[in-house]
Amino acid sequence: MLTPSGLARADPATATITAIIRTGVASSAMAAPALVVDSAGRLWVTCSLLAAVPPGTLTAYPVAPTPDLISAAADGPAIWADTGSTLVRLQADTPHVTAAAVK
Repeated sequence: MLTPSGLARADPATATITAIIRTGVASSAMAAPALVVDSAGRLWVTCSLLAAVPPGTLTAYPVAPTPDLISAAADGPAIWADTGSTLVRLQADTPHVTAAAVK
């Protein structure tokens, strides 16, 4: 679950938190936080700061500040981020992330 402290993984059998990934999500952000998984298994955390969590890690890598983000969706190994005025396609290429803005 996404909390102000980060992304928490809970074990329903024991009702305990088993891991926390610090995401940099600001609780005062206007954008609604969301989680998106691309076809490469990367978890994208969207909110005031877009971050990517590679499979098998517990680290969120910051990608870009996104204070105006409205929504995001996976498209294969990429995601599309909508800010209302700009649509951005982000393609993660380990260890780099490239972005192309579309108006």
